[in-house]
Amino acid sequence: MTDSNETTEQPVKKYAQLLFGPSDAEKSDYIDGFIQYFGEIQRDYILLNLDPTTSIKSEYFRDDIRNDIFETYDYSTHENRYLEYCLNCINEVFESQEWVDRTFNEADCPYFIINFPTSISISINYDEISRIMSYLHEINFNFVCINLIPANCINSPKDVFASFLLTTSTFIEPIIHQCPILNVICGYNLVHDNHAEFIDELAIIPIADMLNKVNEEFSIVEPLSTNIARVFDSFDAFSKLFIFNSHDNQNIKEFVSITDDILECVFEEGEY
Repeated sequence: MTDSNETTEQPVKKYAQLLFGPSDAEKSDYIDGFIQYFGEIQRDYILLNLDPTTSIKSEYFRDDIRNDIFETYDYSTHENRYLEYCLNCINEVFESQEWVDRTFNEADCPYFIINFPTSISISINYDEISRIMSYLHEINFNFVCINLIPANCINSPKDVFASFLLTTSTFIEPIIHQCPILNVICGYNLVHDNHAEFIDELAIIPIADMLNKVNEEFSIVEPLSTNIARVFDSFDAFSKLFIFNSHDNQNIKEFVSITDDILECVFEEGEY
């Protein structure tokens, strides 16, 4: 019988951004912004790299799969093996209890940003991503997917941009009940041709509204205050497009506030 004065130690809740993107360039912009902002506010975080082929410098990461994989594979002459190689490397480290303990269970910080291979598409590789998400659930993670969209889309013709977002939103729909997904465009000195001005505040665009207004004048900047309630009222943040300057601390502060709120409350609602 357990003594009534004894308390059961609860496992430490951990939080993660799962970072997906089309190239290392977009990811570097995103990561650079967070490194600078978290450094200035003295917030602890762990950058974890799960991409064995990334060109992002290893010193960016607290833990790097490139230091743990047991064999390398020259996929350059076998491009169709690129995804297979990346997934095999991820499976290899997750199957090592020593690696899991060192990387997650014994970590001195509960907040992670996890870089996934550029070859893994959140729109296509649902089964592989779902399996990793299930494992993160098991080890007490709350997480949100950051689906980076190429910054050059911002100046694509309105119908092309809308079609891209429609396709992306359609493909990620099956996964939204397992994890909230935020579609993000970020970069340094983003400019929209229709306005010929720098983006200097966080923009939140309801994707459905954009698709419905493809033939109308497209304005991307809406004040945060008029959108934040809509983001959380129905908790359909995945249906919004977030655009911000990755070198603007105020932009990042507002975006971090949104991701923090999602990480704290979304799994308590029982929706995911």
